[in-house]
Amino acid sequence: MKNSAWNRKSFLSAAVFIALMTSFGSASAADVQTKDVVVTANKTEMKVRTSPAAVEIITEKEIKTLGFNDVRSVLAYASDIDLSRAVMTGNAVRIRGMNSDHTLILVDGRRMAGEDTRSTANSYALQRLSVNDIERIEIVRGPSSALYGSDAIGGVINIITKVPTKMGITMGINTGTYNTATFLHANLGKHGRWTTAFDARLDSKRKILHYVYSGGHMGTPHGGHMGTSQGGHMGTPQGGHMGTPQGGHMGTPQGGHMGTPQGGHMGTPHGGPMEEWGSITDGYESNMYGMHRLFHGTAIYDFENNNKNKIRFDIFHMNDDFQAEYPNMTSLSKRIFYNKDKKEWYHYDKNEYSIEYIGKNEKNSYQIRTYYSRLNKESNLINKRETFSEDLEKKIGGKHPKADMDSAVYINWIVEGKNTAYIGEHHNVTYGAEYRNVFYEGTRLGGSPAGLNKVKKAHSVKSYAGFVEDVWQVTDRLVFIPAIRYEYNERFGSEITPKIGMTYELEPHVRLKVNYGKGYKAPTISELYMDMNRAMGPAIVSIKGNPNLKPEYATSYDITLEGEQGNLFTKVTYFNNSVYNLIDAKTTKYGPYGMPGLIEYFNVGEVQINGTEFTLGVHFNPRVTLKAVYNTINATDKKTNARLSGRPEAVTTVQLTYDDHRAAGIMAVLSDRFTSNYYQNKKNHSYNIMDFVLEKKWSKDFATIFGVDNILNKKEPVMAIDGREWRVSGQWKF
Repeated sequence: MKNSAWNRKSFLSAAVFIALMTSFGSASAADVQTKDVVVTANKTEMKVRTSPAAVEIITEKEIKTLGFNDVRSVLAYASDIDLSRAVMTGNAVRIRGMNSDHTLILVDGRRMAGEDTRSTANSYALQRLSVNDIERIEIVRGPSSALYGSDAIGGVINIITKVPTKMGITMGINTGTYNTATFLHANLGKHGRWTTAFDARLDSKRKILHYVYSGGHMGTPHGGHMGTSQGGHMGTPQGGHMGTPQGGHMGTPQGGHMGTPQGGHMGTPHGGPMEEWGSITDGYESNMYGMHRLFHGTAIYDFENNNKNKIRFDIFHMNDDFQAEYPNMTSLSKRIFYNKDKKEWYHYDKNEYSIEYIGKNEKNSYQIRTYYSRLNKESNLINKRETFSEDLEKKIGGKHPKADMDSAVYINWIVEGKNTAYIGEHHNVTYGAEYRNVFYEGTRLGGSPAGLNKVKKAHSVKSYAGFVEDVWQVTDRLVFIPAIRYEYNERFGSEITPKIGMTYELEPHVRLKVNYGKGYKAPTISELYMDMNRAMGPAIVSIKGNPNLKPEYATSYDITLEGEQGNLFTKVTYFNNSVYNLIDAKTTKYGPYGMPGLIEYFNVGEVQINGTEFTLGVHFNPRVTLKAVYNTINATDKKTNARLSGRPEAVTTVQLTYDDHRAAGIMAVLSDRFTSNYYQNKKNHSYNIMDFVLEKKWSKDFATIFGVDNILNKKEPVMAIDGREWRVSGQWKF
């Protein structure tokens, strides 16, 4: 009943707003207050105001002005994207309340190799990109499987890197609460028919410590969560959720405590204390800290012919060396150490290679590309506790191993091509094909017990796809865009995903946009074949895949009205997503004393996610702009009508920008974001975050930036919000 009332309220609000919008008349206004052209939404260049898709674009200038040290921070103020921190240094990437693994993150339209479970997909993807190498970010909210296939049922984020043009060098340094980085972007200009560029970033992640204390029976003696006196969740240095940035507790889709089907304390199936065993956790835990290195080279050869043919080469390399520390854990008597001086070391390498051939003439615009992406991950854990007696080793030694390791190799190899045919004056038809080979080899597929002698196993999945889309200019006011994709997955067979979109110009500065589409997501290799026993935080986590999983399916639609009049611009959207065969993890076996014995993946049912997006802005004068965004989300389980965890009910953002537009001037941005009723741990959490950034341009070639995030020093451990953060940067151009 409550959800029905919420739906009526959302529709009523949209209807009222539409009624107000239709009163807009013809006026000498600027274009829509996003940038002019988008590529991601339709796989071809198209004006933002014409594209039916819900699109947002963040430019290089905006990124530079805000002075952020990472891509996650850049996206934090994008509309209807949840980037909540969790999983050590990871974060969620939810678009319109969908799961993180329903978002497809691309770099220059390319997929990246990376983690592939519901709780890890995209968690680290944004951290593996250099913020100084970005020309623009295109965000498409809503289903995009008709063009991009599996993984895009929630939306697409396309990070577009800088293209070599005229000669110039940009270098700088930034520092802040969490890191210090130096960066260099060298555009070597044109030499004959070649243009080349090189980007490098060296990033030192600071060591951040959190004091942790809990004492008493295994689980929690004080009604808190095991292993944290700050109210955070077990095993997470930032106080986030162990193993899942998507908002639920690991292994519990119902939002209960890990390993307890009744929502009780870990170590007891009924919430009571474990009499036989107990523990005291006392010490400091850290984040993953160390060196993060990124390098990217681009070279373009121009044939300088009538077809504007070019060949582009890209090489990318990432190298990480991190470590993390965990607090000591003892028996109640403090005579036995379960965990002592426990540390873990991580080494990651990522290499990507791409070659593409493009051309354009009066009738066609085409691209052929192949690329290879490989991520290697290695980690080793040492626990300096003494060897237990034979009896004690059997009972609890396996939960606190003296050593453990993890190894993984993720590979994507893709060949794709597309062509846009300009047919007459009314049709731009884009069609293309794709071959994709996904490979994963690692210890998490091997089934070995925790230790240093784990077995690796490997699996691969191949798929083939073809798609076609027609941008049809029906009349001067109406654009209609049908699209359809056929995809064959060697493990799940064929899928057809259609989508239609429409933009209708009600008046010269008022547009109605409608989208309807289907989407699907095939189970990943990990979800199908994982067989993992892994030391995570203070305990062992065992997860097993399910080869009987079925693909997830989604049906989505949205309706948008947008317009501008004079100095005002506004937009309102209602969206609705239904997801079927949702894949989630459940604890299926319990060990001694109710501790989790095994977590498995299942298709758990259907969810309904709908909401509204309101944007209203005004340019008071050329220097001052005020923008307000109000987004609502209602996400429920269709069977139980229960709220899904890891989502807010509403987020309100207000941003005031001042820019004097002088070569040696200043620009300042004051932002405030209020999150209402973020549902986590069976509780609602509401909090307000205010940020401020000031850019001082000393000349057209040199600027400094100072920023403070969370000015009011809000702390919300359950949401991994640790208080005030600062950053300072300087940037020079030559």
